[in-house]
Parts: sequence; structure tokens; C-alpha cells
Amino acid sequence: LVALVDTRSVGDTNYCYIQQDLVIPLSWYESESDMGHPDTLKRFIELSKNQYPADHYALFVLSTHGSSWQGLGGDTRS
Repeated sequence: LVALVDTRSVGDTNYCYIQQDLVIPLSWYESESDMGHPDTLKRFIELSKNQYPADHYALFVLSTHGSSWQGLGGDTRS
């Protein structure tokens, strides 16, 4: 799994490779990316496909309007 993560802080955009219990930081072109700009997604896809070629790809976009992953998957029933 390759991920591009940007949380609430400035300068915290992280590009990483995740395998089971291991997270490996990778080089990204800037410390703070505009996650709403189409070029950011384009760069992420191009770089990931070049570094990790595969027969099949999937893209998951998780967003909570600036709350990052902390706002995802809340349990509202219990």
C-alpha cells in the first residue's frame, strides 16, 4: 500500500509505503501539498506507478474536509 497523507498541521504531507506493521517514509516533492489540487493527485499516481509497478491498481480517497483520517469511520451507533 502506498499512501499520501496530509493532516491538519502545516508541513506534514507524508508519502509512505505501508506493509503489515511497517511504515516506510518515502521522498515527496514538497512538505505541504495542496490536497485539493488535481496536480497533487496526478503526481501521486505517476510516482506510485513508477516506483511500484503492478498488474492492477486501486485508488482510495479518504477525506473529511480537513479533519484528516481522525474524522473517518466514526461509530455513531454505539
